[in-house]
Amino acid sequence: MATPAPRPFQKRVRLTKLQELKISKHRHDQQGATLAELATWAQAEFSLAIKPSKQLVARALLSERRLGLLSADCLRRRNARPRFQLLLDQSIVEYVKACEEMQLALSGAMVITRAKGVLHRLEIPPSAWPRLGKSWLRRLQRRYGIRWRRSYGEDCMVDLASVEGEIMKLRSLIRTYSYTDVYNMDETSFFYNNVPRGSLCINEAPSLKQDKSRLTLAV
Repeated sequence: MATPAPRPFQKRVRLTKLQELKISKHRHDQQGATLAELATWAQAEFSLAIKPSKQLVARALLSERRLGLLSADCLRRRNARPRFQLLLDQSIVEYVKACEEMQLALSGAMVITRAKGVLHRLEIPPSAWPRLGKSWLRRLQRRYGIRWRRSYGEDCMVDLASVEGEIMKLRSLIRTYSYTDVYNMDETSFFYNNVPRGSLCINEAPSLKQDKSRLTLAV
């Protein structure tokens, strides 16, 4: 008995949540459309390589109510995000806004530390955590418009006229020194109590007062 020829491999069709919702809306416009007709329409509408199965179309129709409650970001996904990840995002966005109101500088490391604390409070096992790193932080910023902005809280706070007067006094003092007492010197300052130059925020960067406490090294 001859062995039947193997069936050619066909990649399974997967639809985004937004595409599933569009199928449900098209069903309302075409009340008498069958599952096969909806599958044919979906293939042409979404430029799919093969026609989706009738079972896939039926699942999309049954999920219409749930899909209508999803955000635009979730609708672009093929798989719905777990509920704890939505709660995590909500908590982080509220944290960023609270830091803006309290004029606190926020770094990426602080956001990741906050996310770990939220996941612990939600009692999510570490095996189910997202990979909390730079890639996760970058996607979070893209979803909610969080950007790093430089702080300009001390702009135009220097009295240039007073500076010019002090420079003239310093020059007058230096003229009294002997040339044998003049040396080349490199001065470096370490601002050990300084605040960050910017912050992660949604609206405006906080106005941060710079602390001038420092250690000065002269070589």
